[in-house]
Amino acid sequence: SQPHLGRGRTGGSVSSNHSAPCGRAHGTLAAASHALVLSALWWVLAGGGVDTWVVGGPTVIAATIASQLLWRHRTGWWSPLALLRFALFFLRESVRGGVDVARRALHPAMPLRPGLVVLRSRLPTGPAEVFLINALSLTPGTLGVELRGAELTLHVLDDQAPVVRDLRVLEELIAAIFRIPLAAARPDA
Repeated sequence: SQPHLGRGRTGGSVSSNHSAPCGRAHGTLAAASHALVLSALWWVLAGGGVDTWVVGGPTVIAATIASQLLWRHRTGWWSPLALLRFALFFLRESVRGGVDVARRALHPAMPLRPGLVVLRSRLPTGPAEVFLINALSLTPGTLGVELRGAELTLHVLDDQAPVVRDLRVLEELIAAIFRIPLAAARPDA
């Protein structure tokens, strides 16, 4: 069989002799891992009740099928250890941000300096970039307003806060989850 030439993760050409059955096996393994993660998520959210699987089973199956149909960008295997590091970072930053927002709201002078901050993302377009926007929007004190090419516009409660530094750390954590390289600065698409 002829080798298949495709685009590598970093944009270079790669040669592959993988046949269709190997690709099918990877897809089956990916679907199984998605189903496992979604099942664990259901189990946690439903409180571990066996009776909840009447609804949970079909929900997990539908979500697994949807994840396979909608996940067009194959980013390779995600890293569970990097996901744990991200979860710990996100929890710490959420608590820190929540305390900061509460302090500002309860302070008699309400020390708010809201503003829009425009940053350039180093993540490639796709799931990792969407993950970044969602994580930023869930962090107290920040809200993703617009993503245009590589430019990310955020609304922040304090335009003097170290937003760029925090974004760079978040990008590194997300790149590690998806096992993808970061660009120095991505040009507009």
